[in-house]
Amino acid sequence: MTNFDDNWMSEEEARRSWLAENGMYREEFEHASCGVGLVVSIDGKPSRKVVEHGIDALKAV
Repeated sequence: MTNFDDNWMSEEEARRSWLAENGMYREEFEHASCGVGLVVSIDGKPSRKVVEHGIDALKAV
């Protein structure tokens, strides 16, 4: 379970900064993600686990 504490917030801000610096996140489009799920492996390696997580995400909709 995720703990939404100060540590989580600072890590989330760092992630968003990195994504923004690398052209993958723009806060002004935050609202446009409503109802969109994205499951990826950031190391670029194919993984059956990524597919399973994607299927689980679809089942949750």
